[in-house]
Amino acid sequence: MFARLVTEPEISGVAADLFMSGHYNLSVAEAYKAVDKFVADRVPSLMQNGTTLMEQVFSPNAPHLQWSGMQTSSQIDEQKGYHRLFSGAMLGIRNPTTHEFGWVDDPELALELIVFAQHLLRKAKIADLGAGKSKKDQAA
Repeated sequence: MFARLVTEPEISGVAADLFMSGHYNLSVAEAYKAVDKFVADRVPSLMQNGTTLMEQVFSPNAPHLQWSGMQTSSQIDEQKGYHRLFSGAMLGIRNPTTHEFGWVDDPELALELIVFAQHLLRKAKIADLGAGKSKKDQAA
């Protein structure tokens, strides 16, 4: 099931063997670290990681990575929503699995979380580079 669902090399490369050998918590932690690293590599000037990185990179006020020109309410909502999803994933999933032993000890839950990490990675891959400045700064 894992190999069929998890196909992004950045995720499968760090999580597959751990998951298959029953190290569910560690497999989830590594999947989210892979997302974190991918985003950090796309915006190397920020030199942050985790929640702080995601807060800055996907901020709807001055996104470094964005999916649209944020002209319509739906486009703005998408940016705001994924800003929260990326930040929340680092805070609520990556941090506990990195700092606690056995936080995730169920294979089904681990697979769900890894598939969600893959979704976030795919969104980060298709995001366009934004200016990383507020609209006010861009006008100046």
